[in-house]
Amino acid sequence: MSDFNTKINKLIIENFSGIENEEERNDKLIKTYEFVIKKMSKDIKKDLDNNINTLLKENDFFEKENLDHIKSVWGKVFNILDSILEITQETMESYSKEFNDQAAKEKNLLYHAIRSIHARVVLCFKESLLLLKNGYSEGATKIWRTMYELTIVASFLKKNASDKDLVQRYIDHILVDNYKEEKEYRNQPMTKQRYTDRAFKKMKDNYKSIIKKYGKSFKREFGWASKILNKCNPTLYDLESNLKNTKHHPYYKSSCYFIHSNYKGNIDKIGLINNNVLLYGPSDYGLSLPCQNIAIILNQVNLEFFTIYFSLDYYIAIYTINLYLDELLPLADEIQQNIKNNQ
Repeated sequence: MSDFNTKINKLIIENFSGIENEEERNDKLIKTYEFVIKKMSKDIKKDLDNNINTLLKENDFFEKENLDHIKSVWGKVFNILDSILEITQETMESYSKEFNDQAAKEKNLLYHAIRSIHARVVLCFKESLLLLKNGYSEGATKIWRTMYELTIVASFLKKNASDKDLVQRYIDHILVDNYKEEKEYRNQPMTKQRYTDRAFKKMKDNYKSIIKKYGKSFKREFGWASKILNKCNPTLYDLESNLKNTKHHPYYKSSCYFIHSNYKGNIDKIGLINNNVLLYGPSDYGLSLPCQNIAIILNQVNLEFFTIYFSLDYYIAIYTINLYLDELLPLADEIQQNIKNNQ
C-alpha cells in the first residue's frame, strides 16, 4: 500500500502542478482521490471474492494447526472439563425429570428461578469451554463473569429463601428490565422499536405498578434485593457480602477490565507471558485460571440447584465433580507454569 501511495502521489504532482488556482487544484485532487479509492476498493473486493476459497482453506489449515497444538498442551484439562459437563448435563436432566412436576404442583418459585439460572450457567460453561479449546482465554473469562454473577444470585436466593417474597421480586424485576430496554430503543432515533405503542404503554403501566408495589429502589439493577439488604442501591458485592463469599471477587473485578473500555484491558492480557505485544488472536498461555474458574462456579451452581429437593444421587454427582476439581486445579497450574518455564 505504501508503494501505491508513492505512485499515486507522484502522478498527482505531475498532473496537477500546472494548476495555479489553489481552490481548483484542491477540488480536482479530492475528486481524483475519491475516484482512485472507489476503483481500488472494487478491484480489491473482486480479487478477494475470486480467491476467497483458497484463502479460507489456508486459514482452516492454520486454525487446525493451532487447535491441535492447544489440545496437545491442554488436552487433559479439557477432558476433565468435558467430564464435568457430561455429569452436570445428565444430572440436570434426571433431576428436572424427577422434580419439575412436584415443583410446579407446590408452586416452588425458588426451584424454577434457580433452574433457569442453572440452565444459563451450563450454556455459558459450554461457550467458555469452546473458547478455551480455541485458545481464547480472555473471551472465556468474560463469559465466566456472567456465570459468576448468576451463581451469586442463585446462592443469595437460596440462602434468603425464608423471605417468601424474595424470589417473586427477582422474577418481577423483568418488568423493570423490559420497560427500560424498550425505552432505550425508543430514545435512539436510529434504532427500531421492538414493540407496538400499545404494548409499550402496557409495559410502562406494569413498570409503574411494580415500582409502586415494591418501592423506588426496585428500579435499580439489584433492586429486587433491596429489602433483604436494607439498601436503596445494592450491588453484586452486597450480595456476596451477605453470603460471606467474596473470595472470587478479585477475579470478578479483573474480568471487568476485559469487558470495559479502560486502557488496562487493551494491554494487560492473560494470554501473554510478557505484555510487550498486542494480542489479537489465540494463545496457548493463560488458560489455567478460566479453566479452573468455570469448573468451580459450575459446581457451585450445581450445588444450589441439585439440593433444593433431597436425593442422594445428586449429592453423589456433586461429590464426583469435586473429585474432578481436585485433579483439575493443580494440573492446570502445572501446565501453565511449564509453558512459562519453556518460553
